[in-house]
Amino acid sequence: MNPECAEVDRWAAVGHVDGDEMIFAAIAAIAADVRAAIEALRASRLDAAADHVDRAAGLFGRATVLVRTVATPRPGHAVRSEQYERFENLCGLPTAPGDAHDTVVRAYLDLRRSARFDEAQWNRFRSALAGLEEQHQRWKSECLAQPALPAAR
Repeated sequence: MNPECAEVDRWAAVGHVDGDEMIFAAIAAIAADVRAAIEALRASRLDAAADHVDRAAGLFGRATVLVRTVATPRPGHAVRSEQYERFENLCGLPTAPGDAHDTVVRAYLDLRRSARFDEAQWNRFRSALAGLEEQHQRWKSECLAQPALPAAR
């Protein structure tokens, strides 16, 4: 094997690991904002929750660009990551009976039943959630559409 090729392959592998780590860090930041949105909903701070959800959506938008820009050795790997699973768990309704983990949907529905906000405030939050879902689906599509890199020599 040509030593120069081996060195290029080694640096390419480091770049791929760094790319994966950047994507995983972005997902962790998104999950942190969703968690902060849940806390804001629980504290009846609907505008703050919408701000956190908007920020998470923006991070997904930047993560989509990152997925397009940074090649990774395993296409779709980020969609199957532990960080992504944490994000997904924070967003939906728990599926198992007795599952008590909190989600942004559960917190929203609880607040909707108990708090009095005007329709414009509810609409702002719903719009933020819709924006997050739109960016999430765009990011997920990019991850799954990413071509595999050629195998190392």
